[in-house]
Amino acid sequence: MHITRSAILTVILLSSVERSLSSPVKVNKTKVLILGAGLSGITAAKTLLDKNITDFLILEGKNYTGGRIHDVPFAGFNIEAGANWIQYTDEEDTAPFVKLRDEKKLNGILSNYSDFVVR
Repeated sequence: MHITRSAILTVILLSSVERSLSSPVKVNKTKVLILGAGLSGITAAKTLLDKNITDFLILEGKNYTGGRIHDVPFAGFNIEAGANWIQYTDEEDTAPFVKLRDEKKLNGILSNYSDFVVR
């Protein structure tokens, strides 16, 4: 997981806050700190919730959740960016994106991740 500069600075700032009773800043203590609200961070939070653990904090450096996975406008469509691939290219739902990729002459590499070698 990529830790952004603002996330690191926020952690440093929070750790340097005076924790005495006279401090004007209220500090909530949590048992678990999750760095990042991307796929891994959200999955970690969901796993904790599934185990009835609610004493956690998700710290995200951007102004949205999802991490590298987000959508961007492209040729009248909103397409997913960050994951960097189109899955299930032979299905009806994703066929328009494959057609558009080909029309715009965008680079792409066909991969078959269903053939696994376990050693």
